[in-house]
Amino acid sequence: MELSPSNATEEAHHKSLNPQVNSVCHCAHLRLKGPLHVEKLRELLKRVRTTVPGLIELHFGESMNVSASSADSAESNTHALFSRHQNGHYLKMYKTHPAHMDLMNYLMSRAERPATVVDFVNVASSL
Repeated sequence: MELSPSNATEEAHHKSLNPQVNSVCHCAHLRLKGPLHVEKLRELLKRVRTTVPGLIELHFGESMNVSASSADSAESNTHALFSRHQNGHYLKMYKTHPAHMDLMNYLMSRAERPATVVDFVNVASSL
């Protein structure tokens, strides 16, 4: 069976959204209170980076959008933890890995509310 250009595009689109084949991203948005212990945070992040299988990248940072003049600043998330994994299988492993659990326990001990989490298939683009 030959693929027409529209079928080929449709098949490529389907494959690009397959979490078993493509990298997947996990983003946790947090509202944290009080200062973080930077050395403890660095230690926990390093442990995740060096021990979690299938982890491609890991980033943590404070939001640049929080401002006192913003009408919803009292409800805004203050930090985000972003990770990218080789595929959905590795994301599942990450979520229960002891190093990730230790990091999240530390962050949630300073959280005002549960994290807002978004998981998605990374669709590559050539912009």
